[in-house]
Amino acid sequence: MKHRILGLFLTVFTIDILHAQEKISVFDETVVVKDNLEPVIPRPLQENIADKKLASLESRTGTKPNILIFLVDDLG
Repeated sequence: MKHRILGLFLTVFTIDILHAQEKISVFDETVVVKDNLEPVIPRPLQENIADKKLASLESRTGTKPNILIFLVDDLG
């Protein structure tokens, strides 16, 4: 009886560990690029559009644009 309880406990514990490594939700589209970076949601269509617009701007002006992104969250 003790062996059955121990076997059941180990089975449940192993399943919990394996489940933790899987995606939490089917709606989670994030991709981990590197372990030390936050997960990202890839948007290849938006990246292609932005690349085309930047290339167009560079061809018109002759130089690459200076772009500064200033993102602030929760300053209060």
